[in-house]
Amino acid sequence: MGTVDAAQPQRFTATVAADIAGRVVVPASFDPDQTWGAKSAHHVAGTVDGKRVRGVLEPLGDGRGLVLGPAWRRDCGVAVGDTVAVELAP
Repeated sequence: MGTVDAAQPQRFTATVAADIAGRVVVPASFDPDQTWGAKSAHHVAGTVDGKRVRGVLEPLGDGRGLVLGPAWRRDCGVAVGDTVAVELAP
């Protein structure tokens, strides 16, 4: 396992999706436990499609994802199927 840098933001692109419960999520393209150290919950802040966001990386299939609430999506114009640039940091 590599060195963990707790302050290192992660930048990636992702396609906004709906999970099995119908929530709208941005799948993380990395394992936050390996990148930032193992935790039960990874609270993050950053941007999705250039808009500020805060939340928790939640279990999503084989990885984790950031749930985007309906009010945030309405105000920021992000929908399922959109490809977005993401930057997240703990």
